[in-house]
Amino acid sequence: FASSGKLCSQILNGAPYDVFLSANMKFPRILWDEKLTVDEPMVYALGTLIFWSTKLTGLDGGMDRLMASDIDKIAIATDKNAPYGTAALEAMKSAGIYEKVKSKLVYGESVSQVNQYVLSESVAVGITNKSVVFSKMRGKGIWADVDPTLYSPIQQGIVVTKYGEKHHSKDARDFLDYLLSESAQSILAKYGYLAP
Repeated sequence: FASSGKLCSQILNGAPYDVFLSANMKFPRILWDEKLTVDEPMVYALGTLIFWSTKLTGLDGGMDRLMASDIDKIAIATDKNAPYGTAALEAMKSAGIYEKVKSKLVYGESVSQVNQYVLSESVAVGITNKSVVFSKMRGKGIWADVDPTLYSPIQQGIVVTKYGEKHHSKDARDFLDYLLSESAQSILAKYGYLAP
């Protein structure tokens, strides 16, 4: 587990991964363009953004809520390596509040780091992936959906690497097939993802 950009960089530098799951299509496409994957990337799920806080008592008001005086720090993942960070910035800019809140932004290397900032109450709120509140963080804090019309769909991509094809072809292909199956899609839906 790491940011999509970091994992992509590791594969570009020879890391022995069989399958790469990314929070967007950009990084799997880079690997495809570099001829490090067997097939073109496929979308296996759509991610969604939420506001999440373990410090605040209310999140009503959508993006405008981020301008409130009780929100001093907002965690988002860096847009350099983390697709959810790119989507969070896009949502703030689409809502017309980015310039008003940019001084409050605290950047995490990945959504995992954003989630740590929220859990430790180092920030008032984080903009993160919805799956966090349906997993091990269930029941911790409060959350609200970010308006999905404010950001581009977060297409989660998957590819089998050439390393995986060479060393564990059947297992890598079986995993890919399973992830795209109705059974796996229903599990992903329970954890806040949408079907592609």
